[in-house]
Amino acid sequence: MIPEDDYKAALPALQEFCDRIRTEIGLLLRSEDITLGAPLESRVKSWASVCDKSERASTPIISLDGVKDLVGVRVILLYRPDIERVLEILRDEFPIEAEERKGMDEDAESFGYQSVHALLRLSTPAAHLTPVPHAPPALRAEVQIRTLAQHIWAAASHDLQYKKERAVPKPLRRTIQRVSALLETIDLELERVLAEREEYVAELETDVGQLMLDIDILRKILCERLPEAHRDADERYAKTLEALKSAGIDDIAGLSGLIERRLEDALAFDAQITGALQKSSSAGGGARLADFNPDRLARGVYYCQEGLLRKMLEFERAAGRKGQGTR
Repeated sequence: MIPEDDYKAALPALQEFCDRIRTEIGLLLRSEDITLGAPLESRVKSWASVCDKSERASTPIISLDGVKDLVGVRVILLYRPDIERVLEILRDEFPIEAEERKGMDEDAESFGYQSVHALLRLSTPAAHLTPVPHAPPALRAEVQIRTLAQHIWAAASHDLQYKKERAVPKPLRRTIQRVSALLETIDLELERVLAEREEYVAELETDVGQLMLDIDILRKILCERLPEAHRDADERYAKTLEALKSAGIDDIAGLSGLIERRLEDALAFDAQITGALQKSSSAGGGARLADFNPDRLARGVYYCQEGLLRKMLEFERAAGRKGQGTR
């Protein structure tokens, strides 16, 4: 049996590692534009859970190093194809000790439950973490990767204790099977939506001036014609489209004309704000955190695509008022 004193002594290091690995994974997923279905979750296994796992183990667990999932991180995605993308990101950034695909290969014993588990560790934990007596020699994290639909099934089956089909009472089996099938259908249909959207965007011709704007056309034009540094992972293209239509711009020709006339002015204004914030920050923190997005400032810009376009609309309205005043 694992001594409880060892667990208590290791807990600060485990919690520090848990917080760090969740933050690092979050930053990686954000940088790769991975769409989450829910915020990242993480936990350090409780002492009661450690004891329970030790008691259920086929071979005795006598040290914390024998509990591979002391630290856990759960990544809940919106789209099924992103599971493989997340795995590739983790493989590129961390040493992976083991991978397991639970229920992903039509495993009948994993009735309904689907998830990919990756066991990873930091390359040099001692360089980043405060040494703690009795801490495990290898600080690992089990990362669970699943879609939101898969997570709904996992949560429901855990609550109902129907993890295997033979555990389901016969009168309920058809209903439970329908629920499992419906949730899997959701994943498959969302995957199809993604594929059809990619095909639609690939075939878009953004030089057809009379083509009416929609969110995907808008996104493609802005990504093509605005500097990459201004693009955020969570751009609000629906809001941007509303602002354009409110200004009477509803087709590609109108948007292209606006960009041609006002982009240079908007970029110059952005450069002024960015320079002032960088100068203020380096001079001792005169800029408030609310004044800027730190990620964008690190890229040398102030506005995201939406902000840049709104600034172009402001310059356009100002030019219109000036023109009216000279008549």
